[in-house]
Amino acid sequence: MLDGIKVLDLTMHLSGPYCCWLLGSLGAEVIKVERPDGGDPVREIGPFVHGQSTYFGSVNRNKRGIVLDLKSSEGKHALAKLIEKSDVLVENFRAGVLAKLGFDEARLKALNPDLIYASITGFGQKGAMKKRPAFDIVIQGMGGLMSMTGATDGPPTAVGVSIADLTTGIFAALDVVAGLLQRQRTGHARRIDVSMLDCQVALLENAVARHLNAAEMPARVGSRHPKITPFQLYRTLDGTIVIAADGEPNWRRMCAAMNLDSLADDPRFGDNASRVLHYDELEGALNEVFLTKTSDEWIDLLVAADVPCGPVNTVQGVLAMEQIRHRQMISRVQLDGGETLQFSASPIGARGARPELPAPALGQHTDEVLAEIGISRTLSSAI
Repeated sequence: MLDGIKVLDLTMHLSGPYCCWLLGSLGAEVIKVERPDGGDPVREIGPFVHGQSTYFGSVNRNKRGIVLDLKSSEGKHALAKLIEKSDVLVENFRAGVLAKLGFDEARLKALNPDLIYASITGFGQKGAMKKRPAFDIVIQGMGGLMSMTGATDGPPTAVGVSIADLTTGIFAALDVVAGLLQRQRTGHARRIDVSMLDCQVALLENAVARHLNAAEMPARVGSRHPKITPFQLYRTLDGTIVIAADGEPNWRRMCAAMNLDSLADDPRFGDNASRVLHYDELEGALNEVFLTKTSDEWIDLLVAADVPCGPVNTVQGVLAMEQIRHRQMISRVQLDGGETLQFSASPIGARGARPELPAPALGQHTDEVLAEIGISRTLSSAI
């Protein structure tokens, strides 16, 4: 898909590396550039297995890694040569940092008119907040997501994964692929400016639509859906399950599978709007019934009735699913010493078509990559 596309990865932490990992999973050649004083800070985050940070190893697969001191003239010269040979440059410095290093948009355009230059920042390249730092939890809070996450009577809660970082990486990768297609069609290499805050607002889609158009104020409602019911988590005899009985056919099939014809015929629950209006009464009735069987028993009954439902798995539970194995969603990466690490596979691209390469050791491919752009081993030792 992206075979032959060269991506220069000047990113660190999560959003940028995740973006470039996705591009690599689509076949792009990715060169990760790190600073000499320890490289990407994520290298220091455990747990460490076979001497490698699993955090770093997960989002830096399928990349060659080099070290450049971008404050030195030698490092800047090497970066310029790499830019000349690249199709895409992705960076997630604060706004203006790359320009201060001598690589503003005009310089990049002069070095390579066909370069797609993508920046990932907390707040974008314009506006009063453009130079402020941002991490995932800052954006989850500032971007409104935490205000909607958690129990009704509890405090705002962060999502259990770094969703602001990860979705920004996904949006950025999508924009890069769109930029490559546009360049192919028009010959124009587009500048890409992706903001974590912008991406978070995009994820609020329904909440934003309800607020702007119906003056509603989205709030924390636990696991339930604010406008559909039953559509939430329920306790069972031995655990919890999730039900998504969206629409009348699902509602009636659910009631039939649970022997609840009296609820199906109750005018208080005659359509979705009525069920939402009488949510407390319906939840009370359903809670009592769900506590009479185990999670597996309910799931078997509801699946047989074609009602959307499922268990609330732990990470261990989801990775043990036959469906996950069938879909090849666990990637096994062999390290240079012969050891194996396992990670989530990319859900896009030609999954399993070729083995994934392990994340590089700091500076592992510096001499190799610089030799490809005409910089000798003796010179590279000073970079």
